[in-house]
Amino acid sequence: MPPTGDGVGGAGPAGTVPGGAVQTRDVACAAMESVAAAGPFFALGGLAAADEPHKKVCKLVPGDDGDLPPRDAAAVVTGVQDAMGRIERAVKEGDVEQLVEATVRTRWLMSLAALSTSTAATPGALPELAGELVAPDPVPRLSDLVPAADIAELVAVAAPKPLTAPPVESSAGASMLQGLLEGNIFELLVRLLRVPYPRLQLAALWNVINMAGSPEFQQYNQLLVKYKVTDALVPLIASKHAQVAAHAVWAVGNIAADQREACLNTRRLLTTLTTGIGERLLDRQADQGFVRVALWALANMCDLQQSMRSLIDVCNVLPVLASSLYSGDCEVLAHACWCLSHLCEGQSAQSVKLAVAAGVCPRLVTLLTHPAGAVLKPALRCVGNIVCADTDHDFTQHIVQLGAVPWLRRLVTSTTKDVQKEACWTLSNIAAGSVDQIQAVLESGVIPVLVALSLSGVRSSVVCDRGCGCGCGCGCGCVAGCVWR
Repeated sequence: MPPTGDGVGGAGPAGTVPGGAVQTRDVACAAMESVAAAGPFFALGGLAAADEPHKKVCKLVPGDDGDLPPRDAAAVVTGVQDAMGRIERAVKEGDVEQLVEATVRTRWLMSLAALSTSTAATPGALPELAGELVAPDPVPRLSDLVPAADIAELVAVAAPKPLTAPPVESSAGASMLQGLLEGNIFELLVRLLRVPYPRLQLAALWNVINMAGSPEFQQYNQLLVKYKVTDALVPLIASKHAQVAAHAVWAVGNIAADQREACLNTRRLLTTLTTGIGERLLDRQADQGFVRVALWALANMCDLQQSMRSLIDVCNVLPVLASSLYSGDCEVLAHACWCLSHLCEGQSAQSVKLAVAAGVCPRLVTLLTHPAGAVLKPALRCVGNIVCADTDHDFTQHIVQLGAVPWLRRLVTSTTKDVQKEACWTLSNIAAGSVDQIQAVLESGVIPVLVALSLSGVRSSVVCDRGCGCGCGCGCGCVAGCVWR
């Protein structure tokens, strides 16, 4: 059985291990900066590095073109009415760029929903997506893009509504949610996502990402799902515009952190996501930013309770994950390993069989030597899940024959407690197997290390009597010469 407590995946605010309750990390993952050309717009900064990125809900932070309005009920009501009024006028006039600018201005509202005191702009994991979507010349009219009936519906949805002033004691989040609901902004954003104009789609996507990553993300995600935003995101994932596609999968990842079932039940979403990943893995010239974000979103979707595992088309997902394991990008490797770990954990015997048949085990064993902890941890957890799988096939022997035991012995001496714990758990499951498997553990020389670890709580220190100054548990192979002092 897997160890309890802060497993390899690390604990979020809820203190749960991977596979447990929803975890979100209050980290800022990108900066959207104002761009001067052809009206204000934004550039994607990137995902922030994190030790356990598979659970994070990424947020966008506003540009430096002004201060946020006060977080009070009056500002919320005024902000919603102003935003809807601008959007309605832009739709009536048929000016697409004016509609883009009006949609961008709603970032005040979404930033109120998403910002927290710990949010900070973090550049850099997706620099290749940086840049601006320049408006075409000439700029089309709205009537050139959508039928007249759809424009009439947009006008009706965007028409400012009389909003109820929230109770004085309402929190900023509750006031915001009430204002957005009464203002029909959820329905409006879904309709804007369907307008085939990339700059407008990107502006709407930025709002969706912030809503799905807000402190009240469960409430916002439920409403986004209610208004079928995931259906609108599917064609955007396949967009030929890199920023639109990357932001679409970013939105999916945020929503999937809480609404996994809804994402998996959205027709063609999983297939479109895996197809996009596969195409970019095959094309060495393609940017890998999409792959990073898409695999992170996929990891969130795969982190399901046992009773919901049937929602995942494992045969569709595994070929992409198997290919991703050979990427030279650490973030791609980390997210792919977390996906596999989620698919193989618990009583997922069929998923383990399919994963082994897909040939992932040799690469996973190799990744046990990876220098990056963000890759090593999920790879180790995945190997542990395969070893303890309750199936008719002896996958433990397969892992042993691939040479995993010596690497696990080295990981027992890791200075990272979580890695030590996972390595010990995996070795204990191997030692519970056949005589040959027990012999492999004994021959690895791990027993003296385990004895030293078990005594470390009552002994003060261990030094090496061979004069190398390594101390006990350095992994250099001289543990037999280490003595208590």
